[in-house]
Amino acid sequence: MTATSLGSLLGITRQAVSKLAAEGIIARLPDGRFDATDAVPRYVRHLKRPGAKASVSAVNAELRDAQVRLARLKVAQFEGRFMERSDHEEFCTEIAGHFIAGLHELPAAIGGRDLALRRKVDEAVYRLRERMSQEFEKRAAEQAAREMRGEADAGT
Repeated sequence: MTATSLGSLLGITRQAVSKLAAEGIIARLPDGRFDATDAVPRYVRHLKRPGAKASVSAVNAELRDAQVRLARLKVAQFEGRFMERSDHEEFCTEIAGHFIAGLHELPAAIGGRDLALRRKVDEAVYRLRERMSQEFEKRAAEQAAREMRGEADAGT
């Protein structure tokens, strides 16, 4: 049985099942799944232990906090104060494109017919674009590292 199915049977989340397995309270089969006939009695014994109620209360509090966060996000989205990440990325890409196009117009707009001035402005624009590119690459690498650690939306 999967962690999701066992969680449904026990009335807990898939994540809570995985945590119980990691703590050795319930056992995984070699294929990573669970045997309900083994896991249910182990879970019941765990709940009967002194102090188990505190851990169940902590899990319930964590679940309530997650539900509150989800409700707040849904309200923000309904009120138009929330933007999907993909829409935000598309918007930022479009704005960055307009900005970079505008940067390319600066040498001619500032330098006019003065080729030496145009070259200086062009070099400054080039340096700015290089710094921007390095910063974007740095941020992308940081985000990829967060996603690898399971903190996918930590920077959102």
